[in-house]
Amino acid sequence: MLLEQRIKSLAESEFGEILKHVSTVPMPNNQQEAYRLVRYLDLPIPQVARICGKDISDAGIKLGGRLISWSSDTAETDNLRCRLLSLAKEVKSEERLFQSQKPVLEVIWDLNKQFDAAIKRWQQYQDLAAKNIEGRLPNFLVLGAPKSATTWLYACLAAHPDVFVPVDKELEFFGTHRYYLGLNWYKQNFAHWNSQPAVGEVSVGYFSYEQAAEQIYKTLDNSSLKLIVLLREPLDCALSFYFHWLLRGEAPRSFEESFKFRRFRRFYYRTVNYHLHYQKYLQYFAKDQILIVLFEEIKQQPLAALKRVFEFLNIDAEYYDQAFERKKNIGYSIKNLNLHYLLHHTEIVCRELLPPKISNKISYRLKEHNKKVNIINQRPTQQIEQGIYRQLQQEYRLNNQKLAELAGIDLSLWDF
Repeated sequence: MLLEQRIKSLAESEFGEILKHVSTVPMPNNQQEAYRLVRYLDLPIPQVARICGKDISDAGIKLGGRLISWSSDTAETDNLRCRLLSLAKEVKSEERLFQSQKPVLEVIWDLNKQFDAAIKRWQQYQDLAAKNIEGRLPNFLVLGAPKSATTWLYACLAAHPDVFVPVDKELEFFGTHRYYLGLNWYKQNFAHWNSQPAVGEVSVGYFSYEQAAEQIYKTLDNSSLKLIVLLREPLDCALSFYFHWLLRGEAPRSFEESFKFRRFRRFYYRTVNYHLHYQKYLQYFAKDQILIVLFEEIKQQPLAALKRVFEFLNIDAEYYDQAFERKKNIGYSIKNLNLHYLLHHTEIVCRELLPPKISNKISYRLKEHNKKVNIINQRPTQQIEQGIYRQLQQEYRLNNQKLAELAGIDLSLWDF
């Protein structure tokens, strides 16, 4: 039996009350409502209790789309915690549950720290919900694929006098747990709007999040809303995603190995299936409300691509700012993977064992040393097994053809 099935069975048999008490988060009255809500509560609640002799206030296990949580002030929970820890020790870095290459105990420790911060955020959100906040809601959104020049487009929009975008990029409101914080949380990000005709935000994840399209349709003025979708050739996007996490020390050493991990498989087979997501948005919005801009267009002619965006938003398309000049991002490559992982994990251990002032200094020096001796300013290079390359190539080509036909756009820049 899979580890998560064993834990699910263990948790449900010993503790029947779901989400009985998770700090200050207001819980629904019945189990069915709790399950429905918890699918969207993406708080980093730890899968197992605090370890290494540390006490806990709450613990939880995320199982697929559900989260089973329990209060820790009972003998039943203490007994359950011990049995869960014994299971955790068996698997070390079981990906299906922990989705990481880090050792299990390290992941649990990290998640607990995040959970503590999340509790404070929820207390702030509850205070916010009680207020009456005035704010202009967006009339455009930028969404699409990661690593598709969204940061550059955000800077260009922020520099245009006819556009208002929040200080924070990636609000990630729709399709995530933040949607259940209420409209006040979202509105506060637009409180400083100063009569600009175009009001919007940039959150690329909206394109692939399951519930995002429907929630956007229900929340914003769907008849006049404009959607700018940035897309990048899928195979190039998949490789960029992999190298991004490799640079952070949180990806396996080869692209082929990454297929063993659900986080990467999901990206390779679902996130970059643009036809699937575009089809979903057409259920709620008309084609003329959606502008597709290719990353490859931006690379070749950034100002021409930007002009298309401005014209789509009905703002001054001739306006120019220095921010519009796009800098070429060459990328970074790792010379020695063994050294890279060693320095990365040493940094993690220092953060956990040493006081913040000391660990921050050591962490900074380790990162700088890694950049200086081990990371070079050039495009990542790695040989990819031809079978996997051809398989992805074939699948992406088919999806691209469907997208081109459905959207009526030219994707010849993606031809292999």
